[in-house]
This record gives sequence, structure tokens and C-alpha cells, in this order.
Amino acid sequence: MKQRLAAIGTVETLPHRVATFLSREIESGELNPGARLPTEQELSEKFGVSRNV
Repeated sequence: MKQRLAAIGTVETLPHRVATFLSREIESGELNPGARLPTEQELSEKFGVSRNV
């Protein structure tokens, strides 16, 4: 319940969304040790933003 209340009205910033995405990719095994991270262009396309946001 406490976590649910904390989440109400919270706006997740784009950097936090990207960090969460990358963390989940690592935890799920989609990104393996030593693998390259997605490029800026790939991330900007995935999140629907320009590079300079």
C-alpha cells in the first residue's frame, strides 16, 4: 500500500525511464556482460524523442 501511494502523482523522468529499461534488459539477460549498450539513436527511437532531450 505504501508503495502504491508513493507512485500516485509521480512523474518518471526520461533519464529514469532509460535507466529502468537498461536495468531490466540486463536483469533479463537481454544485455550480456561485455555487450554494447544501445546507441543514442536506438534509444531515441525506442522512447520517441530526439537525441538532445
